[in-house]
Amino acid sequence: AEAASFRPSQKPKEPEGLPPVSVPTPKRAPRQEPTSMELGEYVREDAELLKRVGWPDFVKHLRRRSDFASLDEVHHPARRLLNFYKHRGAPVKLATEPWTSDRVHAALNRG
Repeated sequence: AEAASFRPSQKPKEPEGLPPVSVPTPKRAPRQEPTSMELGEYVREDAELLKRVGWPDFVKHLRRRSDFASLDEVHHPARRLLNFYKHRGAPVKLATEPWTSDRVHAALNRG
């Protein structure tokens, strides 16, 4: 039996009964202004800030208050739910058993 050969000029046959596949054109990212600081300068500044204020305040200083933008102008059926998640967080159900104290300590020691 002769093996089938691939010919790039042939258009692959789409399965019957399925809609044609289309690939959207990606949007261009907005052009960002060049930064005047080098990476090393940012690292030095952040390291000094960390030494000065400590880890909790360092994180609070650098992290935004929320991952959600303002929902004031959002007109969507899920707005109340998104607002709840913004302020209270999203619920998470874990499928694993709770860790024992020994397991927690072993993980902390391992790092």
